[in-house]
Amino acid sequence: MTVRQARAADLAVHPYTLRAEPAFLARLPDGTVQSVEAAARQLLDLGATGYFIDHPDHGVRARGSQ
Repeated sequence: MTVRQARAADLAVHPYTLRAEPAFLARLPDGTVQSVEAAARQLLDLGATGYFIDHPDHGVRARGSQ
């Protein structure tokens, strides 16, 4: 099921767990390391209703910058 399908079915989508430590940061397709805040914003832009994150201060900043 895609995020779009889940949202159309009125389901919440909360990916987990985002972490800010370098070993756990997401990478873009070209290999560029993405900040935890950028990853959180990307999830929200893709339709996630929220996310679990080990660093709430980063999560609040990401949510507020959207």
